[in-house]
Amino acid sequence: MIPIRNIYFMLCYAWNVLPEERWARVGTEDSNDLLNLFAEAMLRAFQLLRKRGFYRGYVSVTEETRSIRGKIGFMESLRKLSHEQGKLVCTFDELTHNVLPNQILKATFLLLYRYQGLDKSLKAGISECLKVLEFVEPVDLNMRVFQRVLLPGRQRVYSFLLHICRFIVEHRLVNEDDGKANFSAFNQEEKMARLFEEFLRSFYRFELTETGNRVSVRKQQIRWLFEGDTAKSPHLPGMETDLMFRYGDRQFIIDAKYYKEMMTASRFEQGHAKLHSPNLYQIFSYMINYASELKCAGGDDLPIHGILVYPVAEGRASFRETYAFGLHQLTVYSVNLNQSHEGIKKDLLALVGGTG
Repeated sequence: MIPIRNIYFMLCYAWNVLPEERWARVGTEDSNDLLNLFAEAMLRAFQLLRKRGFYRGYVSVTEETRSIRGKIGFMESLRKLSHEQGKLVCTFDELTHNVLPNQILKATFLLLYRYQGLDKSLKAGISECLKVLEFVEPVDLNMRVFQRVLLPGRQRVYSFLLHICRFIVEHRLVNEDDGKANFSAFNQEEKMARLFEEFLRSFYRFELTETGNRVSVRKQQIRWLFEGDTAKSPHLPGMETDLMFRYGDRQFIIDAKYYKEMMTASRFEQGHAKLHSPNLYQIFSYMINYASELKCAGGDDLPIHGILVYPVAEGRASFRETYAFGLHQLTVYSVNLNQSHEGIKKDLLALVGGTG
């Protein structure tokens, strides 16, 4: 099981936030409760919003008024006999804090406040936040509401807070009826695999620099080396790397693999566990086809380093082996996620020869 604090560490990178940011940083004490970590991070970020000023937006308001504002609703005014009171029904835009991002924050704070395992000091902090947000109406939390959020410009703190809110709602971490926690999402291999991939991609995007600029880390489609019309067959599966970047004197192709076991038992050789052969075939195919693509484009021979990265946690030994062919290398590596953040960072940078 990956420690809860390291899951938070991975989530920060996946959300394009450095965990060292003052408003994303959490305490140094050990915690086995992600919801308490989330609450701590939200309180810290919320205090920064409070200093800077909360986001405001325009919302459409319809009301009876003695002064003409916006668009006059003549039919509605006649129906209500507003004119007899010297009023008209008008529809106008009003600048207000009662907008969707703040409504989501308040609704999430209310949800966390119900959580049975919430630390008392954090509960007191959330109570204070709710008082600050008394001018905001909470919204019903569901996945659709997050699709309607539009934030102008660089609203990094709001974006971070809304990522936490979305994660809590998406994975149903708190039962609204009884306030009990539900961490079953972290036992689902598919969801953890997606998080691990996003973490690696964002980690290298943030941490690798050359000549003062961040290295461009991306997913990338690779073409099959087949020639002519055969290469355009609709039956050929697509090849897309998890992350790919050029760093130093080589091209890196990295595939993130999240399995409970990175080895499989051999049917033929007793005592010798084997790597997952489909994973090796996949990364090797990426390397061969991309090398051919570079050659066809007339580029210089560029060493390609393909890496399969597996996470390991408590009770599992680390593993690293590199296989060379021509200019190229293929490495299978397991990163220990049951260590300090600094250790994880150091290991991942050393894997590609980086220093941050």
